[in-house]
Amino acid sequence: MKTLFRILAWFITILFPLALTFVGLRLLLTHAFPEVEYRTPGFPADDYGFSLQDRLKWSKISIDYLINNADISFLGNQTLPDGSPQVGRDYFDMNLPNLNVIIGDGRWGLEQSPHKYDLICVDAYRPPYIPPHLTTREFFQIAADHLNQNGALAINVGRAPGDRRLIDGLATTIGTMFSSIYVMDIPNTFNSILYATLRPTSAEDLQANLVASMVHPGSPELLTDSMALTLGNLQPGPKHTIVFTDDLSPIEWMTNNLILNFVLHGDVNTLK
Repeated sequence: MKTLFRILAWFITILFPLALTFVGLRLLLTHAFPEVEYRTPGFPADDYGFSLQDRLKWSKISIDYLINNADISFLGNQTLPDGSPQVGRDYFDMNLPNLNVIIGDGRWGLEQSPHKYDLICVDAYRPPYIPPHLTTREFFQIAADHLNQNGALAINVGRAPGDRRLIDGLATTIGTMFSSIYVMDIPNTFNSILYATLRPTSAEDLQANLVASMVHPGSPELLTDSMALTLGNLQPGPKHTIVFTDDLSPIEWMTNNLILNFVLHGDVNTLK
């Protein structure tokens, strides 16, 4: 009998702290916690200017996300009463009167679109996570099918100093259905813009358009400046490497390797 009591004592001794920990964590994941925490006298102001109501609203949404089984779209799909995206309106100035916002997966949404476009821009890559289904030949074929005959594709791509494998792989993949490809490095950043045109084009075409824009009195200044910046920072043609497909797209391995090399080889000092 003593042995049984001793076992139970050890069992309670081990489980009791764990139970208290789990109970404490669960209490933290309730709407009551931020109500108490943020209203505590002397609680520091938000570094980004959030009001008390902002903090309470977004903390409760975050708690709901943590305790439900929804994916990340639960946060991305937060909308205003008119159906427009809350985060986009509040933090990305998506308030242009002619802006048509469609919430959903980019690939599926583009594939279902009945329209053709002059320009398709992809800004969905943020190493270390890049959606692999937005990097493949099949995706870029969908993009090509939704462009007008003079249409172009533009993609914002990250890179590291001396490591352009991601750019080269995307350019190689896009080159299987686009006629001309260009890469422009944005100065003082780790970003490049990859441009692709359905019809054959050349850098001389851009230069001619820049000259025409400079002499035309009605040309927007932003357009002229953007063309000049692009022309001045065009890079040599990308290397021909791997073609990403829905069956083979080692994006995660490539981006992880890119970041590890950046850290381990001392390139972090370039951020200073």
